[in-house]
Amino acid sequence: MQFLIESGANVNVADPSSYHVSPLHLAVSLRSKFMLEILLKNSNLDLNAKDENGLSALFYALGSPEIFDDLLSKGLSIDSVTSSGETLLDRCAQFGRIKEMEFLIQKHADVNKGSLRHSSMLFIQMIQKWLSFFSNLVQELLKR
Repeated sequence: MQFLIESGANVNVADPSSYHVSPLHLAVSLRSKFMLEILLKNSNLDLNAKDENGLSALFYALGSPEIFDDLLSKGLSIDSVTSSGETLLDRCAQFGRIKEMEFLIQKHADVNKGSLRHSSMLFIQMIQKWLSFFSNLVQELLKR
């Protein structure tokens, strides 16, 4: 990989056959510290590259705190948004990933930054709790 980069390979070229992920996305998703270290040393690397869904490498790094911290230390924004305007917190809230939400909040993610639909992470969680409550209520009423 180092040889290819030194020979002029584009470190930001996206793979059209796999969601337009960049080498950075690939290194992060493979959890390859070796590949990541080589890429992060390159001054031409676009840290804010997004895949076809508008996901930055931070979205791919959520399950790996060490890689996540490496990316943050290089300047990636913890509050970056997808092409549909969702933040990392929005995504975690939608899927009930509480542990990841706590991690993001500890890393100072903006809990008030809403998506393009103007829904903050807190609002999404409230709605999910209410939906769960009403679903349980309806189930109980149907049993009667």
